[in-house]
Amino acid sequence: MPYFQFEGKDVYYEVHGQGEPLLLLNGIFMSTASWAAFIQSYSRSNRLILVDFLDQGRSQKLSGEYKQDIHVETIRALLGQLELPQVN
Repeated sequence: MPYFQFEGKDVYYEVHGQGEPLLLLNGIFMSTASWAAFIQSYSRSNRLILVDFLDQGRSQKLSGEYKQDIHVETIRALLGQLELPQVN
């Protein structure tokens, strides 16, 4: 199970398949597990990327003030970890 560090916290992510990178973002009360029914079909011709934001699923809990822009920074860090300049 891959994790990367973001602001001193472990963030969980998954990568399935090969091809053009396709990143799916979780909504409220979702996690990577929420996409289980779609993994096979979406990863058939894509490099499917799933991530649990802080406070979701297998990622660590956020401490301190919660701001929405932390999700943008988390995705930037993940794309850097995966060496991807852009995704669909």
